[in-house]
Amino acid sequence: MKILVIAPSAYHLGGVQNWLDYLLPGMEENDVEVILGLVDGCWHNASDYLEKHPWKSTQTITNPSGSAVGRVRAIAETIEKIQPAIVLSVNIGDTLEAMHHLKYSDPGAPRLVMSVHGIEGDYIAELEHYQDVVDSVVVTNQLTGKLVRKLTRVPEERVFYAPYGVALDVPKAPSNLEDTILWMGRFDQYQKRVLEIPDIVRLLGETGHCWKLIVAGDGPESGTLQDAMPSPPSIQVEFTGSISHDRIIRDILPGCGALLVNSSWETGPI
Repeated sequence: MKILVIAPSAYHLGGVQNWLDYLLPGMEENDVEVILGLVDGCWHNASDYLEKHPWKSTQTITNPSGSAVGRVRAIAETIEKIQPAIVLSVNIGDTLEAMHHLKYSDPGAPRLVMSVHGIEGDYIAELEHYQDVVDSVVVTNQLTGKLVRKLTRVPEERVFYAPYGVALDVPKAPSNLEDTILWMGRFDQYQKRVLEIPDIVRLLGETGHCWKLIVAGDGPESGTLQDAMPSPPSIQVEFTGSISHDRIIRDILPGCGALLVNSSWETGPI
């Protein structure tokens, strides 16, 4: 069976990218031919994405016109070229519109699976609008699944749960590490609110207690964050940069007593 996964390439760091890193090899191990279709253009860069997340079978989806119609047409042409049995849409709403046209013009059009990676209203509204086109839904959070079942007509048996990550044997942290705090994620202000960290460090410094804060990750706000970071004498701040999932589990988490999550929302990966 052949599956075409249509995904963004606008950013390299995040839960969606990690989810795909696990999902694609897992499908291949189950005798599925997986083609990763990456949208490419003004805000997306497929070649940069593949440097961080390589995959052997890829298709770049470009839209020379820059128009909304052009985006839909480029996706539809890619689907017709590859002829997959299933199309998996990963945060690319134009895939749903492209499949809307294909399904009503071609009885043999592939089935459409929509993956939902957030609980914001626009994701559910988009699914509700195209629910007659979507054959099944994959959610990464059980709450999202409940929202889909309640607010759309997608049959319950066609809503599937595919969580982030896998079960791991994480070494138990020693009891004397309560003063070591970990923040990890993409350096982004809109969702992760990473620019609140300097204020948090400042407030920790006012307690007079000695703390260590490990900041693991990278992203567009990296320079701004480091420039704004204060240096209270009682606070040690360590930036690790972008590091592998394995190193987080092996080297970082066992040495921390608390995880700081100040995001506006999280679907589940952290």
